Amino acid sequence: MPRSNSDADENDSLTSDEEEFTPPVNGSAPISPTTTHHTRRTGRRRPTMPPNPQPSRINPADKPIDKFRTAVRMVTRMQKTQVALKDLGFGMGGPDPQGTNLDALYGHLNSTCKINVWDYGPTKSSSRVFENNYHFTHWLEEGEGEGKRPLWSKVRWINVSGVSWDVLQALHHRYDLHPLSLDTVINGRENARSKADYFSQHLFIHILSHTLADEDNATTKKPALVNREPELVESPRQSKTYDPEAAIGSIPYRRRAPTRGATMATLNEAYDDKLDLARVRTRGFETEAEALANRKKDMNLKAIDTLKQGTGRVEIDVRSVFMFLLRDGTLITIHREPAWEFGVPIYERLRLRDTLLRSSGDASLLLQSLIDLIVDEAVKITDKYHRRILKMEREILLNPKMRTVRDLHIASGDLTLHKRTMGPISQLVYGLRRYDTDRAKAVIVHAEDNPPAGFLSHQSKVYLADVHDHIEYIISSLDMFSSIAENLINYTFNLVSYETNQVMRGLTVATVIFFPLTFLTGYFGMNFETMPSVKEHSESMFWAIAMPVMIVVVGSFLYPDVRRFMHFLKKRAATKQFDAKKWKQKQA
Repeated sequence: MPRSNSDADENDSLTSDEEEFTPPVNGSAPISPTTTHHTRRTGRRRPTMPPNPQPSRINPADKPIDKFRTAVRMVTRMQKTQVALKDLGFGMGGPDPQGTNLDALYGHLNSTCKINVWDYGPTKSSSRVFENNYHFTHWLEEGEGEGKRPLWSKVRWINVSGVSWDVLQALHHRYDLHPLSLDTVINGRENARSKADYFSQHLFIHILSHTLADEDNATTKKPALVNREPELVESPRQSKTYDPEAAIGSIPYRRRAPTRGATMATLNEAYDDKLDLARVRTRGFETEAEALANRKKDMNLKAIDTLKQGTGRVEIDVRSVFMFLLRDGTLITIHREPAWEFGVPIYERLRLRDTLLRSSGDASLLLQSLIDLIVDEAVKITDKYHRRILKMEREILLNPKMRTVRDLHIASGDLTLHKRTMGPISQLVYGLRRYDTDRAKAVIVHAEDNPPAGFLSHQSKVYLADVHDHIEYIISSLDMFSSIAENLINYTFNLVSYETNQVMRGLTVATVIFFPLTFLTGYFGMNFETMPSVKEHSESMFWAIAMPVMIVVVGSFLYPDVRRFMHFLKKRAATKQFDAKKWKQKQA
């Protein structure tokens, strides 16, 4: 069997270990002497190669057979690396949207989408609305969308409301969207971290949009998102039509076993009835115990969400927005709810001629405007929380109740959740400003003297600085509100503890006062036939004994309080004297 060792030198032979050395036929070449040495592990004697230079790729004295073996090893390594990268999901190793197997897998994702297409430039703007998927795919593949944009159009914005496989497939065919980004759109968690992925053909952004929910429909709000662990599924990152053995010759290839990945497994999220992405995942590997645990978890989450209703909490809708920025000035935005009108304020700005979006003709500036719109909606959330926290603080300071403490506890948990979902947005914006050019260089093969430019223009990065300031303000405000809520909860319990201590203190003082009287009453009330202290004296004797005893006992217990009160009077007198002296100096 040929020997192949990745840690060996490049010039090691691919021949077997039993192959003997054959001297030259003419016998004219001198044979170099060899020496032996003991190995560390086995102690056996092994030959040491002579110090003569060995054949290498840069040595012109290489024999043809050595050059051939070196080339074979290089090609083998490259093919192994290529197969490994495809199996891990790099490059085009994701699900192939052109494959028929994915049509069968995602074909049921056939919901009606609302698609707005904007073409604009400094001189003109136009918009189209497609409420039928077939009309949009026909326009994109065979109509005006197939060819180049008009000369006056510097930017094309395609805003897709809803997720449907035919629309995604048409967008992929037209704009060469990366399969991994499409996989995130279909199978990504609704509450996943905001991120930016760089590909050679486009920039992909997944960002969470936080908006205030309609208070009138708060009772009919969809159930909370349910997080589940991804199930064991067959990894689809390897194309079904790809034959690794045919690609790399006789080198055997072992397909990866089913892995615990999130590519085909989605979380059980609350979607529209027509678009239940939770059915996409494969359930064949879920055990009965896992299914029972998931059902219990779902029931607990729904019960908690029901118990939190009616507590005056700030209702917030968290939605995922996916953005594709191409180098030809095309921006594609996708979100999963067809009824949600995303980007409507931007429509009004595109209709006006004298706006920065129209005059610049920069697609990255449109991307910045959409991110700014998402952040501005989050600012409204902080304002709502500010008003809510002030109201609860007023209630706590006036008359603390356990109902208010419960509301504070719920608000503190919600603030912690929102900090977790909004924190990555700050990292996303900072990464776009700081590392856009470097990341674009990393994903595109280029010459050293001709590096590619980033996806964002300098002007958009300048405006992203303001967006970053806003998101930092939001996160710091959420931190402050969370701290205030925790402090109010602690203040309430400290106040209750203080009031309890005061009640116990009053009871203790009363006990101390009446304890000597109780003792004397019990003593003089004993029924003895001969008791001169009772029969020969009147009631005045009882008080003559009780009053001095009561004064001594009460004075002993209250002496520390008396000292503290006297110290307070001294400090107050000194303060008044200092204030009077300072007032006289001002008058003088």
